[in-house]
Amino acid sequence: AELVPPTMTWRDSDSYLWVMALPRPALAWEFVRRSPSYRSAFNSNDPSNHEWPWPMVRLENPDLDARDAVPAWCGVDETLPLRTGARAEDAIHAAIDVERLRCRMTMIEEDAGTTHVLFADGGRQLHLAVEEDPTAGPALMTPALAPMALTVKRSLALRRLSDLAEHGELREHLYPAESRAPRFARILQALDGALAGARHRDIAVSLFGQRRVTQDWASPDNHLRDHVRRAVAQGRTLMADGFVRLLG
Repeated sequence: AELVPPTMTWRDSDSYLWVMALPRPALAWEFVRRSPSYRSAFNSNDPSNHEWPWPMVRLENPDLDARDAVPAWCGVDETLPLRTGARAEDAIHAAIDVERLRCRMTMIEEDAGTTHVLFADGGRQLHLAVEEDPTAGPALMTPALAPMALTVKRSLALRRLSDLAEHGELREHLYPAESRAPRFARILQALDGALAGARHRDIAVSLFGQRRVTQDWASPDNHLRDHVRRAVAQGRTLMADGFVRLLG
């Protein structure tokens, strides 16, 4: 059976144009959701079993593309750790006017006393990890000093949270597209063709057009053939575990 997501038509490059606007974590999700092992794990998922190999608080539905999915990644540098002496939900409602939000809000409670609060819209996502601490006050607090390697990303997460509280949305300029997103879009298209069982020549036609493939496919330098082979191989690597590089 084909594993091409229903939002994609691998023969049509235009169906991948929206991918070019995605931030890095959203691109990671696009590769993960194509994984046969991930899809199998989601379909047979036991909510009490967190022994899956993907760095996620929970498994998200792979039928949802990055514009609608809310993947709760673990260990992402942009995740903002917060503490509060109140219930996490109460502290969030005190800090943010939830009624005027123009994005989705999802709350996931963990047994360890941490509540993951995710705001998502169109591939943009803000992830708060809220720890309930009886010794803390009722407000949301975060360490003033982050580890040196995380200072820039923690500062960005704080700015995003403040901007969300003020404007009620995840404004695009704070969630820039990955600079290599056009390249990843082509890799996704090649991967989808491979997952659908297409021949490399047919994938090349979808990427470069019939005229160029007719002209150059048999070229002695094998440029087009090698390009397709590399794109498919890179896609399979990113789908398996290489997506982690997009989360750093």
